[in-house]
Amino acid sequence: MSAPGKRRSRIHEGLVGPRALVGTPYLADAGLRADYAAEIAPRTAAMLTRIFDLHVPGLVPRRVLDLGAGTGIVAHTLRARFGTGLEVVTVDRVAGPGITVVADLSRSGLPEGVRGRFDLIVAAHLLNEFASHEPSVRAERVRSWLASWLAPEGHLLIIEPALKETSRALLQVRDHLVAAGAFVVAPCLTQAPCPALAHPRDWCHDSAPRAQNTRADFSYLVIAPQGTAPRDPTWLRVVSDLKKEKGRTKWFGCGLEGRTAFELQTRDVTSQNEAFLRLERGRLCRVTQATPSGTGQRIGPDALVTQVAPSSRA
Repeated sequence: MSAPGKRRSRIHEGLVGPRALVGTPYLADAGLRADYAAEIAPRTAAMLTRIFDLHVPGLVPRRVLDLGAGTGIVAHTLRARFGTGLEVVTVDRVAGPGITVVADLSRSGLPEGVRGRFDLIVAAHLLNEFASHEPSVRAERVRSWLASWLAPEGHLLIIEPALKETSRALLQVRDHLVAAGAFVVAPCLTQAPCPALAHPRDWCHDSAPRAQNTRADFSYLVIAPQGTAPRDPTWLRVVSDLKKEKGRTKWFGCGLEGRTAFELQTRDVTSQNEAFLRLERGRLCRVTQATPSGTGQRIGPDALVTQVAPSSRA
């Protein structure tokens, strides 16, 4: 294996495998920084595009705080989307191009040098780099960011790897934040405890399309300090890939009633429910007149399934 290949392996294994690079200033290594920029940064850009296109299309920030900014891909992506005049304050443990404040966010306490309030705080792949996986510790750190830096009408975006361990850890942080009074804007349609945590094999992630028919999987939360309008009880978010079997198609949806399996048999496909077959992980839809079937719900010929446009989100 070539030296660059070894560095890429160290990046992946060091951050989402054995995590040997966690807590170290790995971006001070020129080779690792270059490979991070080539391998991880483009995936992060795709994730941000997916989130702003599909999940929070009405969110237009004016002042952004990027925590764990790394190579600066978050600032670059957001300025490309919202204009070069967007104010972005960047914080990272390693000094580099575009880094405003040098501080180790994995340590307790808030870094000096961050001033004022922000209408968007982004923490992309940051919680995973904390040595402690204890959800209450991570949630308390996030709460300090909300209290110290987030504007009253602002939003916090957290992005984490889509592995089962990291996703479930983020869902536990979510539950701690909701219990403390925060409001989950996305991906959740309910403020109840996350139903995925009830089953050890379940976790929640989305998938962003990339070039050459590849995808970047990720878990995320959009948090606000206070709630918005109640969600439509007929809405669901698709939280699995579609599973096509002989004579039927299945997926899991999550809504106000929790996480449920839905099934449409081929013989029951009609013009009013065929949208079921075109849905994908992460999409919002509306389902009415489904009927109980075993432990899930059956989409019969009389059921209505429609995709909810991103701009319709409550």
